[in-house]
Amino acid sequence: MDVKLPILNMLQQGEGLKIVELYLFMLFNCLFFSIVRPTVLLSLPPRPLQEGDSLNLTCEIIGGSPEPKISWFKDGEPRLGEKTTLIVANVTDRDEGRYTCKAQNTGGSFTYSINISVKSKFIKILMDVPTTFKQPLHFPKAVAFNNSNASV
Repeated sequence: MDVKLPILNMLQQGEGLKIVELYLFMLFNCLFFSIVRPTVLLSLPPRPLQEGDSLNLTCEIIGGSPEPKISWFKDGEPRLGEKTTLIVANVTDRDEGRYTCKAQNTGGSFTYSINISVKSKFIKILMDVPTTFKQPLHFPKAVAFNNSNASV
């Protein structure tokens, strides 16, 4: 079967203008169909996170053609999910780190990162305990109980 026959038939029937329009339309789409590198915007948590909170990060695709594919990373390691929103429930200090959203298509890739810290619900008390003493320590005498007899 010859593909050129319908075109020749159309030209012979005086429909040459339609052929030229179709050709220009196809040429325009080939030349001007743009492949655009994606761009994204990463949402910030509304307030500082505390242990037990949920972390919701949204990677909003601002541009890109064809439509970009989304990937998530934490401290450079891939995380599960290719959705635009990453949810981490019941955060702890192990969830602290650098979260990155990567959008990729045939035009290239774009990454956006944010550092997340988690405040503990517990107060941490650090005490400075000296390792050397200038004066000897004096402890009170211990009372030992042996059956019913007490001695000092």
